[in-house]
Amino acid sequence: MDDVIDLGGVRLTRVQYLDAAIESIDAVLLSHIESVGLSAVRDGDGWRTYFPNARVVISDRALAHFAETFELESGAVQGAFGALLAAGLIDTFTDGEEVVPGLRSEWTGRHNPGHCAFHVGSAATFVGHLAATPLHLATGPCPPQHADPDGVWAWLERVKADGRILIGPLWPSPGAIRWDPDGFGRATGGC
Repeated sequence: MDDVIDLGGVRLTRVQYLDAAIESIDAVLLSHIESVGLSAVRDGDGWRTYFPNARVVISDRALAHFAETFELESGAVQGAFGALLAAGLIDTFTDGEEVVPGLRSEWTGRHNPGHCAFHVGSAATFVGHLAATPLHLATGPCPPQHADPDGVWAWLERVKADGRILIGPLWPSPGAIRWDPDGFGRATGGC
């Protein structure tokens, strides 16, 4: 089986960190819709899932917000998600649902109206774009990036008090930290 995807000049041969065949990925779980990202890739004049055998899985609120906000006929994000919807390749989950065994969703609605975080068992949480970088845990969320920056901070403080390991989307290796509940608090200034 061919393990190469051509992304318009960039060729992906394997999922680098997982050392997994591209065809073995069967779901792409999104915290929210903001760009095409790893959801879809151009296929001639249309779109297909980035991983050939994958479904895109997002919260019902993210999909509803997307459908209410965007015209599905214009722009890359609209075109990609419109094509995936039309092909029946998008599944949804509800707030608090166990999306896959051991992974529970939590709607935050703080970054944008459909944003979710994911709790991995009882010890870790993927925070999505509530803290795009670890710096946001020291400076506080960047107000222009969030629908509700104070709500973002309150949510992060609650997760910090739980002593969870936080996993971020754009964090350098190893990509996760335990935020000391007795450590620093929010600095002034945001971003």
